[in-house]
Amino acid sequence: MTELHVPAGSIAGMVFSLVVAWGLPLALLILIRRKQKADMLPFFLGCGSFFLFAMLLEQLMHSLVLLKMGPVSKALSENLWLYALYGGLAAGLFFLGRKSNSEEGQNRKFEKFTERVFCEELESNTVSLHYTLREPEAYGIEHSTVTFGNFTVDGKETQASVENLQEMLKTFLYEKLDVQNRLTYDILEYYLELMADDAEYILYDEPLGLVSGVQTQLPVLLSEYPLTCREDVEIYLELMRTTPEYFESLIDFEKEKSKSGLFMSDAAADQVMEQCTAFMEMGENNYLISTFVERIKQVKELNESEKSEYIQENALALNSYVLPAYGKLKAEVQELKGTGKNEQGLCYIPNGTAYYEQIVREETGSER
Repeated sequence: MTELHVPAGSIAGMVFSLVVAWGLPLALLILIRRKQKADMLPFFLGCGSFFLFAMLLEQLMHSLVLLKMGPVSKALSENLWLYALYGGLAAGLFFLGRKSNSEEGQNRKFEKFTERVFCEELESNTVSLHYTLREPEAYGIEHSTVTFGNFTVDGKETQASVENLQEMLKTFLYEKLDVQNRLTYDILEYYLELMADDAEYILYDEPLGLVSGVQTQLPVLLSEYPLTCREDVEIYLELMRTTPEYFESLIDFEKEKSKSGLFMSDAAADQVMEQCTAFMEMGENNYLISTFVERIKQVKELNESEKSEYIQENALALNSYVLPAYGKLKAEVQELKGTGKNEQGLCYIPNGTAYYEQIVREETGSER
């Protein structure tokens, strides 16, 4: 029986290849880990990604396409150019799969993620959407529901939503993001931390503030709502018709505050009711009528007859939806008046000092 002898040079070459392929990367990893305290997770993610795409999925595809006898395999084996094209496409396909964890891949994925968060936030409030984006379609926002938004009373629901976003944020490799995306990451991370802390104090908020509350700011926002085309006018009128629904959400929120002993003082309630009354008693001099007339003049695609019809629709929406919503809000505040247990400021309500510190943190960005 003839014995086969492997030359010593071949054995040495194999050992050298093994050391270079495995020993050198591991040695460099240990060195960088010790000197720079680098995170080892990206290294193992890269190894796992390479093994999955190059050693498993790509080889599986080759076995199905090349090794299994059939018309495709035969065509590739008989045509050198077609075989080369297949090889290039296969390499490109699985390279792109591995590329998702590269710097370029991570930045691209992160930018898509933040754009999606941005769009979802705007879609939840038509006024914010209209004031922020001139062409929402450019961001893939089409036919979104017309709404002022709503008031959430469930802190656990808010907390769960924030935690979901935080977990999604953690999936990105921070060290592979560019400078701008790292800044966005830091801001979003800090913002989500604030939102998570806010969930505990969700009923401490007061949407009926005396200076910038809903009852005073809603007419201002509507009176300044830009009208540049027919669609803007239609959305504006639909917004006015959703006012009762929006105020119902606001009233439910105030009722929950009342149950928790966090309703406003009697003096504040009296002032809110006075503000509602003042708006309702403007009559034909209501600025939501006069400002609409001025703004619709700028919509060039409408003829005079159409403008006149829209002016009448605006007056009807004001009298049929907006003013009745204010009337109900006033009545509900009157009903809840007297349930507020604090007349002396935030520090006199349960956890009021902690809530005040949270407000300062939000407004200043300071952790002191």
